[in-house]
Amino acid sequence: MSFKIEFSFDDIAKEIQKSTKKAIEKENQKTIRALKQATAKWKKPAEFETVETDDGATIMTEDQRYTWVDEGTKPHAILPKKSRFLRFRPGDGVRNEIARRQSKAAASDVAVYVKAVQHPGIRPRNITERVMLRREKSIVQAIEDAVEKAIG
Repeated sequence: MSFKIEFSFDDIAKEIQKSTKKAIEKENQKTIRALKQATAKWKKPAEFETVETDDGATIMTEDQRYTWVDEGTKPHAILPKKSRFLRFRPGDGVRNEIARRQSKAAASDVAVYVKAVQHPGIRPRNITERVMLRREKSIVQAIEDAVEKAIG
């Protein structure tokens, strides 16, 4: 008695690719939820999306604020855009702390006009790095499980 076993490496590769793609899509959604959670307390939380690439997918945001908070900024001047002066009212909130310090009118409720203020910069919060470190084991495990399922 003889028998022949036939299989195709292409079929196995396709199964692995299909299975891992599903696992990665699921893990990307979990990662997006974790990133959204990190910005949930913002007045307008950052939005994230998955963009398909030739070698997988990338999670992206077009929210510039996220980049500033994640990577930090250097100290910089804030200048008026539409007029010659910036206008603040002392006591309007934390964002006006710099103007209050620079203003003699800080003790009163008089509007303050300045040509510029110096922003001290933002320390990097490394949100992306921290989320990815927390998610790394889960992502690796999901891919290993997907490969095992495809060849098992």
